Amino acid sequence: MYNNYKNIAKAIHIPYFSDDDIHEAIRLFRRNNGSLYHTYLLRIKAILHRKIKRIDQRKINLLSDNKYAERLLAISAKNNEVLLVSHEMTLTGAPRALLTLGHTLKMLGYKPTILALQDGPLTIEAENTGIPVCITNSDILYPLISNIHTEKEKNIIQRVIDHFPCIIYNTIISVDILHNFINNNKSYIWIHEAALCYKYLRISHDEIVKALKKITNIWIVGELARKTFNTFTSNAFHTDNLLYGIPSLSPDSNSKKNDTTPTLSQNKINILFSGMMGQRKGTYLLLDAVKQLSEDEKSKIQIHIIGGSLEHKITRLLNAADSNVIKWWGMQSHDFVIAMMGKMQALICPSLDDPMPIVCTEAFQLGIPVATSDATGTAALITQDVDGMVFKADDVNALAETLRKLINLSPEKLKAIGHAGMNIYKENFTMEIFSRNLSRYFPAIPK
Repeated sequence: MYNNYKNIAKAIHIPYFSDDDIHEAIRLFRRNNGSLYHTYLLRIKAILHRKIKRIDQRKINLLSDNKYAERLLAISAKNNEVLLVSHEMTLTGAPRALLTLGHTLKMLGYKPTILALQDGPLTIEAENTGIPVCITNSDILYPLISNIHTEKEKNIIQRVIDHFPCIIYNTIISVDILHNFINNNKSYIWIHEAALCYKYLRISHDEIVKALKKITNIWIVGELARKTFNTFTSNAFHTDNLLYGIPSLSPDSNSKKNDTTPTLSQNKINILFSGMMGQRKGTYLLLDAVKQLSEDEKSKIQIHIIGGSLEHKITRLLNAADSNVIKWWGMQSHDFVIAMMGKMQALICPSLDDPMPIVCTEAFQLGIPVATSDATGTAALITQDVDGMVFKADDVNALAETLRKLINLSPEKLKAIGHAGMNIYKENFTMEIFSRNLSRYFPAIPK
């Protein structure tokens, strides 16, 4: 029974659903041997009702709410209306990149609307910046969505898809929408994914290839994502490289009165590790690498980990870690992450499979030295020990040596690496570059 559950749960990657919830759900499963799947759905709904509560308790714009759907569909479709389809609205990289794309489309004269398959904290941020968001259903998980949608909801989604003259599907996960709904519009898909995501797609390889043939253009975020996509599709499609853009960041924009970040020790090198803590992000690897450091080396380093945990074991390990060496801050706002990043001497990214982590790009912009594994798309942009550091992925010894290098480098050398890394941002990820690249597909509309 547990193995059956794990097969379902492997497809899930959201910060609201942790292994603590898994174990709570399993206790229910054991009392419902005859209806494991049904009990799973009910439990997920209960968990998300509890965890995805808005701070301001405002009403969520659900497509299943007929009045909201009718208001959305009452807008007369024009050539500048663009629908952005996102599998979730969490604070993870792909949804954040899509929101930036939406802002860029607005500057180019288009009117974007986000159709999200799962609610999350990014919804508020989008709507506060003038981009409407509608949720297909806020109390179910996307990997199960086409199995649970009522015919009424499916009809509304189809009407929304038909309404917009242009659609951008974000991530390979969105291919499920392409598969399940008719799409005769001009359409694009933006591929960000690592290899693991392809492993747990719910439709067959042939169905995915057939669905992708409906797409006008396929965008890829970097060469690592392209290699993964081409391997999966056997080089069946032409792809265009479209790196995301990162808006200008200012870690010092908050006044000291509003700054909720801690004062950090000036006698240690402070290193940031940010993301959803799981095996793919290299969390276990980092914890093991720290164990290889001598006591003297540990006394000189403070690793700040920001992000929720995807696994119960990682939760226990992070809670039990020596806070003088590893400090886990849990899930925090993006503003908190950026404010903390501005106080760091380095950022570490030990991912095992990560096409183009946004946190590395943000560190480049702020002049924070980046040390990343060679299993990230970021690694290909780095000149070793000049504008960053690259170490072998899934190699605890290589990671431990990188930590030692960060400890032993002079403050001047670290600052020089961070300053040189700013050019990686300036040459690849500025909003000006992103806007110029996006305008090849969406020419600016004269005001």
